[in-house]
Amino acid sequence: MRAPLASLALLAALAAPALADELPARAATSEEVRMIALVLKAEGFAPCSALSLADGRWTCRTTNAAGEAMQLSLSNLDFAVTRRTRVQ
Repeated sequence: MRAPLASLALLAALAAPALADELPARAATSEEVRMIALVLKAEGFAPCSALSLADGRWTCRTTNAAGEAMQLSLSNLDFAVTRRTRVQ
């Protein structure tokens, strides 16, 4: 009886990382939008003009204090800015 349970547990442990790589895209909740706006304001960015969640990361189009268009990548846990890319 233990062998099948151990096999099942091992299979579940191996499958978990694969599932984490394929997180579903979805719209932000009002609370997520509020928290992201607070983080962006603290970092000197304008509010997002486009926000989406893909592959476990939020992406956001915004402008910085100098008025340059930016594409940001944000953590899905604490909304910290993890990547900044200037766009045309």
